Amino acid sequence: MDIRKTGRRRGLSSQRWIAFIGSIALAMSMAVTVQAAAPSDEEISTAIEGELLFHPEIPYNQVDISTSDGIVTVEGKVPSLLAKNRTVRLAESIKGVRSVIDRLEMSEANMPDSEIEKAVNSELTANSATEAFDLNVKSKNGVVTLGGTVQSWQEMRAGILAAQRVMGVKQVVNDIRVSRKKSRPESEIAEDVRSRLKWDVLVDSGLIDVDVNAKRGQVTLSGKVGSPAEKRRAEQDAWVAGVRSVDATGLDVMRVFEDEQRREKAFVIKDDSQIKKAIEDAMLYDPRVLSTEVRTHVINGVVTLTGTVPSLEAKSAAAQDAQNTMGVRMVYNNIQVPKQADISEAQISKNAATMIKNSPFLEADDVAVRVNKEQVILTGTVDNYFEKALAEQVVSRVKGISQVDNNLDVRFPSKPLAYNPYVDDWVATEFVWYTYEPQYALVSDAELKDEVRSELFWSPFVDSDDINVDVTLGTVTLEGTVESGAEARTAEQNALEAGAPVVINKLTVK
Repeated sequence: MDIRKTGRRRGLSSQRWIAFIGSIALAMSMAVTVQAAAPSDEEISTAIEGELLFHPEIPYNQVDISTSDGIVTVEGKVPSLLAKNRTVRLAESIKGVRSVIDRLEMSEANMPDSEIEKAVNSELTANSATEAFDLNVKSKNGVVTLGGTVQSWQEMRAGILAAQRVMGVKQVVNDIRVSRKKSRPESEIAEDVRSRLKWDVLVDSGLIDVDVNAKRGQVTLSGKVGSPAEKRRAEQDAWVAGVRSVDATGLDVMRVFEDEQRREKAFVIKDDSQIKKAIEDAMLYDPRVLSTEVRTHVINGVVTLTGTVPSLEAKSAAAQDAQNTMGVRMVYNNIQVPKQADISEAQISKNAATMIKNSPFLEADDVAVRVNKEQVILTGTVDNYFEKALAEQVVSRVKGISQVDNNLDVRFPSKPLAYNPYVDDWVATEFVWYTYEPQYALVSDAELKDEVRSELFWSPFVDSDDINVDVTLGTVTLEGTVESGAEARTAEQNALEAGAPVVINKLTVK
């Protein structure tokens, strides 16, 4: 039996889908009228259920959500460690959530430890971001222990994430050591941390304090954040050069920010040179980029990236780092992935097929991989847009691939490709093949407006107070100001997820 079939969901009928969306929208719309107050526990649970509904990789009908005083408990069974982690991360991003208790179990059948070790090693070596790591892999009853030495916390995290992506892995134990480099003065470390926090569009640094103990190499974060997802992101940002540990227990997650407490940006962007430096710093700490040959050009907040990187994932990661930088309005990604003379087409094809086979979310029999020079051609049929996007993302990690021609057919195209900036490594509009639009609105203009406003309200990345929504004959128009181009694109995606057949995006970046 293929263990990826366990707990796998094949989609709702259109009637059940419409009915479920209607119930979710009705319950969520109540929160829109009370934005000054904290969402109730019932509204939070309903919002999480609605978020999971858009993620077909998670069997929402096997996951139970309960909330008490903003503390969410997720229970049930999911098919893999990857699905387990994504469920928790999605719940962490919902407004009003203070913390998430993970009681999920994995229904995935057991695999021999020898096969798991082989699969994890192949994932590490086929991935351009981790191929140079010298890590030891041991598996016992599906619990994988990683050992060895890397150069940074970011590299350690990349190795752990690679192992978590492998089918059959139930847990990853981290025994990786980070090589200690020369200590840095407290002032330098503190300046770097504060800079990373303030330039990250996914973190509002206005209420975060940074304290550094250079002798111990420890950074302590305290203050207030808007969600557990933002807290996790802030902790990741604090891992700059010279840091050996990060203590974020002092960051309190607020259920709601009242008007007099609304978070303000702690700085003003003076010129494009500041944006350029912030992008370059972000890429410096991103092990996926793996290149010193990326050049950044910024004119009035419009970023153009040029240069070379070793993989398509590195190219996409560089653009994502730029998009997640404050002040960026738009990103033109002109980075090139040059031909790798030391790797053959046969090896590229083998590595790509291995990565597809290792993924818990993909059926290897559904995806055919063919290599023509440095181009990978994907054919076959997958269940949904998520699997189509994931297949492209998976092979993009392989060294030597400069282009992906994604010809995968989708069996159930009735759902949009969801995007959660705290969880997903993609933006739907980045895929040239993605053209999802409902043919017509399923509800009246007034109801559609309420549903769009609900999606914007619960979005972890959009300030709905700054966005005006107008609906005429099913066409949704978004107007107002946002903090970044990424927020503008996310708001448009939220409107599509609400059921808008046409979205006119007139949002402007501050």
